[in-house]
Amino acid sequence: MTDPPQQPSGLTADDHRHPHHLHASGAHDGDALGPHVGVRAVCQGAFDLPMPADEARRLFTPEGERDWAGEHWDPVYPAGSSAPDGASVGTVFTTESSGGAATWVVVAATASRLAYARVVPGELGGTVDVTLTATDGGCRVDVAYDVTSLGPAGAGFVRELESGFDEFLRGWQKAILDGV
Repeated sequence: MTDPPQQPSGLTADDHRHPHHLHASGAHDGDALGPHVGVRAVCQGAFDLPMPADEARRLFTPEGERDWAGEHWDPVYPAGSSAPDGASVGTVFTTESSGGAATWVVVAATASRLAYARVVPGELGGTVDVTLTATDGGCRVDVAYDVTSLGPAGAGFVRELESGFDEFLRGWQKAILDGV
């Protein structure tokens, strides 16, 4: 869920497994929006954690990410949240990072899945989806980012996320293992 490549909590780490990148192209073929709007990437990957899925779930909530995402992860809730971990459906929160000011909305929150919509005005919009599945040694964390550019900076970001998604998720895994 962390803000993607320009500022995520740790872009490096070890042992990412089975990444899949699905790219749905982007430029609007010369229409009025221009070539930097509408660049889209759907990136999917997974990694394993040595803890039960119900324990790991907390780490992917707005408040739980504070444990591993670094000092820059500081969600602010304009209207509060009905859940102590910030992960109740409909909760809106904001974050600031080198990638810009982002507005997030919790769109799904179950025992095994958290999903967020994220917009950085004039740059990008999309979703982040995290699903946890129990394994013999702990849990598998499946992560999907579906992002679309809204301007030139966003187009660069989308391309960077797509090309670096494996490393991005390895960074999540390493930061989590180092932080908990």
